[in-house]
Amino acid sequence: MQEARPWIAEELGISPGDLAGLHRRFEVVPGAQAQVDWGDEGQILAHVGIPKVYSFHMTLSCSRDPFLLRTSDVSAPQTVFREPVVTLALILATTALVLVIAVLTAAGAAKLARLDGATYPAALTRAAVAFTTVVTLAAADAAGGATDDR
Repeated sequence: MQEARPWIAEELGISPGDLAGLHRRFEVVPGAQAQVDWGDEGQILAHVGIPKVYSFHMTLSCSRDPFLLRTSDVSAPQTVFREPVVTLALILATTALVLVIAVLTAAGAAKLARLDGATYPAALTRAAVAFTTVVTLAAADAAGGATDDR
C-alpha cells in the first residue's frame, strides 16, 4: 500500500502528505452493516406546535445510501416489543408447521423408498432420516438466525 501512495497522490493531484488523513474503506455485502445515529433538530417546527424534533440517520455501508427520519417522539414503537403470549403463540405455530413439513417429508421418503423396492424397515429408516433432517435443519436455522453475520 505504501508503494501506491505516491501514484494515488499524483492521480488525485495532491501531495503524498495529504493522503495521511485518508483511510481505506471496508467493503461489505449488502445488508450486513449500517451506521446509525440520532440527531437533535431543536425547535425547527415550534411555529406549528411541535416543540422538539429529533432525527434518525442511517447510512448503508455497502451502497452508502442514506436514510433520514424526522420525528417528535423518540420512544420505542409498540411494534418492537411483543407480548409474551404472542411470542409463545408464534413459537408454537412455527413448531407445528415444522413438524407437519417433517412428517410429510418422511412420508414422501418412505413412499419413494417402497416404490424403489425397499423393505419396510429400510423405508422406515429413510423416513426417520428425512424427518430428523428437516427438524435438524429447522433448529439450526432458528439458532443461526439470531447471530447470522452474512
